[in-house]
Amino acid sequence: MKRALFSAATIALLLGVIASAQIKDEIWATVPVNTRIEFVARAYDGSVFAYVQALWAAPGSEVFAGEIGPKLIAAARLMFDGREALMVFVAPATTGYFWPTDLAFVQGYTQYGVGYGDYFALSGPFSGQLLSGTVSVGFVALPSALDLTKALMLYYDDKMQGPMGPFRLP
Repeated sequence: MKRALFSAATIALLLGVIASAQIKDEIWATVPVNTRIEFVARAYDGSVFAYVQALWAAPGSEVFAGEIGPKLIAAARLMFDGREALMVFVAPATTGYFWPTDLAFVQGYTQYGVGYGDYFALSGPFSGQLLSGTVSVGFVALPSALDLTKALMLYYDDKMQGPMGPFRLP
């Protein structure tokens, strides 16, 4: 049931939300700065592998407006047992590997990892080898232990990428 709902949401997403396969600059600019992040993922040799954008799947956001957006957010929450999620876009500059499990959230003195059940691909491969010139999209669940009224730091491959949050007002 969850997978069927997600398959329908994926088709709707690809047709209605990501017409050009990337978030347009004018739409990205409407997302509050504290609920989005952009970073460059690097290969082990230090070369640029991919450009990554992540945003909180927030109800009422222009990115998730219209008829499709709320259904997509509801599907993500259903898939992740009510947890909030980030929508993550990965655009590889070269063919290489992206692992959602290399994402980590740090809040206070605690680090929270991403497990294999904490992400879901919406388009093509979202984990493993990604081909240059493609864009992969998926959801990554936020750990339930995070306090969404406080800021957190996002890490990828043990490298700090920057702050996010707070997502909600205290």
